[in-house]
Formats: sequence, C-alpha cells, structure tokens
Amino acid sequence: EVIENQQGRVEVKVPDGNWQTILEEGTVEQLIWDPISGETLLIVLRDGSLYTASYPDFTPRLMGNVSGTNQAIWLP
Repeated sequence: EVIENQQGRVEVKVPDGNWQTILEEGTVEQLIWDPISGETLLIVLRDGSLYTASYPDFTPRLMGNVSGTNQAIWLP
C-alpha cells in the first residue's frame, strides 16, 4: 500500500517489471497474498469491499463485501 496526500493505493512489482498501480480507490484495511501460488492478492478496503488481483495483469476484481469485520484470512 502506498499513501500519498492522505490517499491510499495498491501497487505491485512483477518480476523483471515496473511498479504497477492496481487499485486507486478506498482505504486499504488488509492485503493478503495467496500463500500457495503467490500469484493472487486479496485486497480488503475499509468499506468492506473485497477484491482479488492476479498475476500477470493484476486487474482488480470485486468479489463481494466483508463489512463488519476487521480481519481477513486465506483458506485454501
């Protein structure tokens, strides 16, 4: 997570590539990498929005809402 001018965004760096912004909206609450493949990032925003973004393009996909909780875990 990068915070600039009190605004957060999510960035990743792919192997042999540049830093890439994958999500610019909302305040990040949790970031969790898939511990099995290491290719998928789960992003939970403070408003409860749950996104996934996967290698190689890291296009964020809204998966649902987990509002009312302040923890997130990965269960394979």
